[in-house]
Amino acid sequence: MHPQTAALILSAICHDLDHPGLNNTFLKTIESPLYVQFPSSTLENHHLSMAQSIIGQTGLFAGLDASEKSSMESFMKQIILATDLAQHKSIREALQSKRESGLDWSQPEDRILAAQTLMKCADIGNEARPFALSEKWAERIITEFFMQGDLERAYGYPLMNMMDRTKTTIPKEQVGFIGFVVAPLYEDAAAVFPQLSLAAMQLRANQALWKARTH
Repeated sequence: MHPQTAALILSAICHDLDHPGLNNTFLKTIESPLYVQFPSSTLENHHLSMAQSIIGQTGLFAGLDASEKSSMESFMKQIILATDLAQHKSIREALQSKRESGLDWSQPEDRILAAQTLMKCADIGNEARPFALSEKWAERIITEFFMQGDLERAYGYPLMNMMDRTKTTIPKEQVGFIGFVVAPLYEDAAAVFPQLSLAAMQLRANQALWKARTH
């Protein structure tokens, strides 16, 4: 297996390690210890730190020389930090620039962009699953959002609509999230990775099913 392929798989396994069920905005607002430790991309840096700690404790990279280890760690860092939605716009723009020319696999920056794109698609890819499965996980995710919203309300903090159980519903949230975030990413990605075309079609089919429930 190519080392960067291994790094991508490890990143997929580790990218949400020890997630507290709260987002970066909330952690910043309450000045949590995690935010104090990682002021930028708080959760993503925490997940990366946890992964590095486990890798160190288990000696997973013990067979690598210093250069190989550094390369793996750097690649994982760039992949895991890409899951911060604050990076979504810049990564999509980079991906869109490759829609016509395609990726040049001889270029390190294109290999990193490919790995970041695949990681992002996986990270927010629940909506690309068959609807019966996607629906169950959507309910769990939105329930987590509402729990954060309840905390924000209790503390007197402003709530985003997506966190406010009194102002939105799961179908409305799914229609918006698929339409504005997930589907555009998948459609850009499918132009570079045609294998994702079926997933992009499933997204739109799921969006239509959710939309039917908003009436």
